[in-house]
Amino acid sequence: MKGVAGELYIPLQKDASHRAHDLSTSTPANGGRPASGETVTIADRGCPVAQVTTIPKSRLHAWIDSGRARPARRDPATLPVPESGPALSQALLEMRHDERH
Repeated sequence: MKGVAGELYIPLQKDASHRAHDLSTSTPANGGRPASGETVTIADRGCPVAQVTTIPKSRLHAWIDSGRARPARRDPATLPVPESGPALSQALLEMRHDERH
């Protein structure tokens, strides 16, 4: 059964005691869909109760996919080496000294 935005709905049986193996063997054509990026929604009497989807490669990939982050514009390996400057601890001590006096 097709759902919203190309999702696939799999209705549960009356006892609703399916395991992942049961879902893949009872619907052999659907077993590889999450691996290809498609979300499979499992429904109980027409109401969605679970979704099976791919696991992101990393947290960063999940953030990029959800729009919380964006891919880098440049390869970090091509960035120039930062110039050395004053020690941060010393700079912080000087800032605090200046604020107090």
